[in-house]
Parts: sequence; structure tokens; C-alpha cells
Amino acid sequence: MPRGAVDVTAIAKLIKIHSFQLDEKRRELKNLEDQAAKIEDALANLINQVEAEKKLSYENSEVHRDYPNFIRVALDKRDQLNQDLMAARGLIETAREGVAEAFAEVKKYEIVKQKYDDEVAEELDRRDQMDLDEVALNNHRMRR
Repeated sequence: MPRGAVDVTAIAKLIKIHSFQLDEKRRELKNLEDQAAKIEDALANLINQVEAEKKLSYENSEVHRDYPNFIRVALDKRDQLNQDLMAARGLIETAREGVAEAFAEVKKYEIVKQKYDDEVAEELDRRDQMDLDEVALNNHRMRR
């Protein structure tokens, strides 16, 4: 085992745990992004409804009479949707930071494991080379 040996099974478990946490944070981020997209869609639909109602109010006097009430409700709804969208974007930013931190944590353990694996491979190569050198030396001695 190389100097400063590491319990590779513990590192593998840490990688697995932190990878799971990273996946959870990514799912949470995706859900938040989906919610924001739904809010944006609702805003777009509201704009379309306002345009349709505006056009209809020019064509129909009964609709024209109710148009101010419709606009008041639509503006309130728009304001609420904009507030919801801003809140969702704040949560998305926080979730992105969480994903970045979780990714860095996984990477840290993967690097430790890779260094350990590299040291083990180097140690095996060194031992193989020592064995080959010993065989060559013995062959040389036997030829003399």
C-alpha cells in the first residue's frame, strides 16, 4: 500500500453518497427551472388573453363594458406572476450554487481516489520492475 494509504472503500462510499446528493440537487434545480418555465408560460398566456380580450372589446359593446375590470384583474395576476417568477429565479440561483458545491465535493473525492489509484499502479509497476531486474540479474549471474 502506498505511503499515506487511504481506505479506498471509504472513499468510494463518500463518492457514492456525494454523487447521490449531487443528483438530488440537480433534480431539485430541474424542478425549480420547470416551475419558472410554467410561470413564464402563464405570463405569455395572460398577455395573449389580454390581446384577445382587447380585440373582442372593440367588436362587442358588452365585452367593452367589462374590459376595465378584466384589465384590473389581469394586471393583478401579472404582478403576482412576476413576483412568483422573481422568487423562483432566486431559488434557482441558490439551487445552482448548491449544485456547484456538491459537484466540487464529488470531484474532491474523485481526485483523492484517482491519486490513490495512480500511487497503487506506480507501486505495482515498481515491484514488477524490481522482479524483472532480479530475474535479469539472476540470468546474468548464471551465465558467468
